[in-house]
Amino acid sequence: MISFRKSLSFVAAAAFLFATSSSQALTITAAGSSLGFSLSTFVSGFTASPYGPLGIAVNSAGQVLVNSYPDRKNYLFKNIDGQTVSDKLSAVSGRGVAAMSLANGSVWQSGGPLARLNNDGTVAALFNNINLSLGMWTNPVNDHIIARGSASGVGSGLLDIDVSGSSPIARRINGASTDGLTVSRDGTTVYTTHNSYDIATGALLSSYSIPGADGMGIISSPGSTLDGQIVVNTTIGNVVLLDPTTLVQTIIANNGSRGDFVAADQTTGTLLLSQTHSIERLSCGSNCAIGSSTVPEPSTLAIMASGLLAMRWRRQQTGKAKN
Repeated sequence: MISFRKSLSFVAAAAFLFATSSSQALTITAAGSSLGFSLSTFVSGFTASPYGPLGIAVNSAGQVLVNSYPDRKNYLFKNIDGQTVSDKLSAVSGRGVAAMSLANGSVWQSGGPLARLNNDGTVAALFNNINLSLGMWTNPVNDHIIARGSASGVGSGLLDIDVSGSSPIARRINGASTDGLTVSRDGTTVYTTHNSYDIATGALLSSYSIPGADGMGIISSPGSTLDGQIVVNTTIGNVVLLDPTTLVQTIIANNGSRGDFVAADQTTGTLLLSQTHSIERLSCGSNCAIGSSTVPEPSTLAIMASGLLAMRWRRQQTGKAKN
């Protein structure tokens, strides 16, 4: 666990840089701001037909893979804000509607036979006995993948997939259908777009209705009222905070485009949110992480801020050269 040492002056400066560099339509609401949430744009400039970027994952090298629906490619980016698609490190063949998640040191992809990817997004191995559709998330306790199985292979419904060996082993949790999903920090509960279930038994624990619910990530903020609450990206332009105990919903961002899958950035404690033409980065503030139990130190934010400044300087120089 990374320590909670704070440098308020630096964090404030980094937050200012991220906020002023952002050009997304998705906007933090007054309720979201009062809870400590902020937004910045990670990468923009994707095309959409009708969807844009969908699956996202941070690989073991700390770089970010993004699956783009229109051209069926996996794009690789540095993990700094303020980029456009042209800043990509590489682009390789991918899939259509495919989620991604990091588990056991590798990024895995849905949208067909379970795929284990190399860090650049190329396929390292395919497992035809496990077919997946839509969302997936990694259990933080045992590093298993929780995902939605399709009708072929192991079967439809929620699956618990052990990827620790050379051949992944899937266990059917129940027959529930979902799009996005996330897993509680103690590894016992899966939250889907409509219900939560006990992972061990498949028993229904709670039900809720969130318009347009899709990708989801759970908050780790020890001692805070945000601890254990769930961030839900929606297809109708809102980002919703769900309290899994009271089931109270709060819109923390709105005016967005079509939101879809999300990914936890373990290196910064932020959540990467897909939009129609961009990937946005959501932060829940100091001593807080979304989808990860690791809370970033100021030194991590320093690296991100310096990368952003370098990117902006390079673009300014390019603009001058063109003139």
